[in-house]
Amino acid sequence: MIFLDSSWLVKLYVDEIDSQAVRSVADSDPDVVVSDLAYVEFHSAMFRRRRERRITSRAASSIVTRFKKDWAQRVRVPVSRDVLLLAADVLAAHALRTLDAVQLASALLLAEGAPELPRFGAADERLIAAAAAAGLPTLSATP
Repeated sequence: MIFLDSSWLVKLYVDEIDSQAVRSVADSDPDVVVSDLAYVEFHSAMFRRRRERRITSRAASSIVTRFKKDWAQRVRVPVSRDVLLLAADVLAAHALRTLDAVQLASALLLAEGAPELPRFGAADERLIAAAAAAGLPTLSATP
């Protein structure tokens, strides 16, 4: 099982330096899980790229349409009260941004009920370090 932070989820749809490596990792496991938070974060990333003219409006629209179609099939961790309470604990232990703490808390809550620990994928080194310190196996897009 793989838990993808929004930064890695975006790489499944947008070509960046390490997108192919992230796609290979995601394709290697049929159980890819995301936080419900990723829905909003994904849209934020696409619209920011459009505003910054890194992608065209047409490309952004096409990517968002494909994402929404895939979203219905994704396994997701709801942003529940338990996730938010755990995120506050994560922030007490790690110097993370708020939404990164929610992402990590989602993966940690998923791990509590899973037969195996989810592997955690994210582009942010601080988030990866926090996930490893919390006991989750982590993934890298670099060989």
